[in-house]
Amino acid sequence: MKPGLSLRVSQHLALTPQLQQSIRLLQLSTLELSQEVEQMLDDNPFLERTAEEAAREEFGLQQSDAPVAEDDRHADDALYSAAPSTSTTSAETSSESEASPAADAVSEAPDWEGDGTVDMAPDDSEWGGDAPAKSRNNNDDGGETDATELARSHVSLTDFLHRQALSLRLSEVDTAALRFLIESLNDDGYLDESLESLAVSLAGENDPEQVEELVHRFTVGLRLLQSLEPAGVGARGLAECLTLQLTAMQQDEEGDPDIVQTALRICKQPLDMLARRDVRRLTQACGAGEERTRSAMALIARLEPRPGRRFADVERNIVVPDVIVKKTGRGAQQNFSVQLNPDVMPRLRVHDIYAGAL
Repeated sequence: MKPGLSLRVSQHLALTPQLQQSIRLLQLSTLELSQEVEQMLDDNPFLERTAEEAAREEFGLQQSDAPVAEDDRHADDALYSAAPSTSTTSAETSSESEASPAADAVSEAPDWEGDGTVDMAPDDSEWGGDAPAKSRNNNDDGGETDATELARSHVSLTDFLHRQALSLRLSEVDTAALRFLIESLNDDGYLDESLESLAVSLAGENDPEQVEELVHRFTVGLRLLQSLEPAGVGARGLAECLTLQLTAMQQDEEGDPDIVQTALRICKQPLDMLARRDVRRLTQACGAGEERTRSAMALIARLEPRPGRRFADVERNIVVPDVIVKKTGRGAQQNFSVQLNPDVMPRLRVHDIYAGAL
């Protein structure tokens, strides 16, 4: 071949590192993008979030990121102008305090032994100090914490039950059985598995004597569990849950005793009759009048079918959208626009301290 020169025109796509990174980030969801940004913030000290505006005076700069209000500036000037007189008064006060006898200081020292108003359970350390102290000054009913108040403070159902179990004087075996049953509850407060299956899961199928002993212990623990708050917890079905709540009302003497007793009889009947609101058959089965049966059905309707619902973590079920779809126009001119959710988009910038040093 004879060497020679030739001119050829061609096109090819060159992906720069920045373009490759953009393509990779565009495929990420909001959660994955947030994790990616957190990783970048950990790896690169020059980056920061736009919401994290640190004070520049801490780094020797002239002005902070947040401007100082005019009223605050005048208040600071007045404070600095009154500083000499304040220091003089403080000196006189300190000299008078040094001349006071030491006995007064001893008498004003706090009594670290306490006045007996707070009762600490001996097993609090086993739960990381989460068990609440019972104070006679807070509640008049012996310091019991309301279940709704604990639910609003994001306390789980198991933690709330464990706190109540700490106040019970039980043997080690009964305490262990009660705690095991508490951990076996579902989010609604029901015990899905039978006591026999729970015993087999611990002892195994080859030891029937141990299984029988565990079933007996779990039976005792279940009675203790069903006596705790909220009423109906530890039930193995809807009928038992309603019966536990009605029994608690009967023991507390709440409502009309006759209506509560009729409601208990209704719960012993097939629940499909109650679901169909078959007043005639329920009246015949319970041996009560129609008016009392209707009142009992209304009472059952006010009960809580899921005792653990008030302790559910609502924030855990919140779904944050990646995009927002908006409808614009009407009729034939109706369109839909899709845009990214600006609230979940991370915003990064180079830190002002490092940017000024460059």
